[in-house]
Amino acid sequence: MNLFLWEHGIATNKAKEHLGDWVNCVGHQSAAYQILTELYTPQQVVENETLRMVLQWYTHFDVFAGMISGKGTSIGMEWFKAQHEWDAHQVTQKPNDLTMKYRERFSRFRVIAADMAILMARKSKNAISDDDFDSECEAIVEELENFEQKMDPALRDESKLVTDFSGTPPLDPDDIVDPYDPKILYGGELFATNHLTLAFHGLHLMFLYQFHEMQGKPRPPRMQELALKMCQLIEAMEYHPDSPSGIILGLQANLGMAVAFLPLDEKHIMWARRKLAAVESLGYFVTRHAMHREADG
Repeated sequence: MNLFLWEHGIATNKAKEHLGDWVNCVGHQSAAYQILTELYTPQQVVENETLRMVLQWYTHFDVFAGMISGKGTSIGMEWFKAQHEWDAHQVTQKPNDLTMKYRERFSRFRVIAADMAILMARKSKNAISDDDFDSECEAIVEELENFEQKMDPALRDESKLVTDFSGTPPLDPDDIVDPYDPKILYGGELFATNHLTLAFHGLHLMFLYQFHEMQGKPRPPRMQELALKMCQLIEAMEYHPDSPSGIILGLQANLGMAVAFLPLDEKHIMWARRKLAAVESLGYFVTRHAMHREADG
């Protein structure tokens, strides 16, 4: 994501460290791929809780690496679908289990992300016709645009929307979004819906970016709309009193993607800089705290 930030001239020097992280990520991914595919099949992996967690970890990085490199995923779609099918089956077995409902949606997210990475890689290699490419793109866009409607109603129960923001900072006149909109933030047991929403908005934004860059077309207004929606939800999560302390540090990937597609005027740039500085300061604090704990032994 930092390549996007450099493009817009608002990245910090910290971004350069991620190039080294990228090399490490690819190295670990290659080693994990060899172990995973030599020892197991997709069906065997999903039969064990620990192996399912391993697969979830691997597919997360595989999709990330596939998107950034433009080469697609290293494992086939059967791995992603096996995980999603297992999660979907569990939802039918435990219809009142919110955790399983979330697992099913996040594994579906990874199926779409893998499909997208593979599709873009095929297009870049001229391994798919224009008609088939357009058809598959339409299917992806349709699912991304309607992900909320396809979400289990239990995960978007409007009675769990946060409407009380007492004790939060007053609305800043220099803010670019309204973080206190009573229709965007879920609280309590549905707080994970916020993370799910950010994930789908981010994937949608990435898809539109890659598609229009590949086609040589100007970026549509929808990209800026998605970026602002992400920024609004991120700030709502940051300011909500019941959010985990320092939550914005964990949202830095979503934030980094969103700010790259904001308008390039002074107000939006300064907002982005303030948020990125907040992430930077929290990262510094966490690192220093860990160092002191290690020193105290």
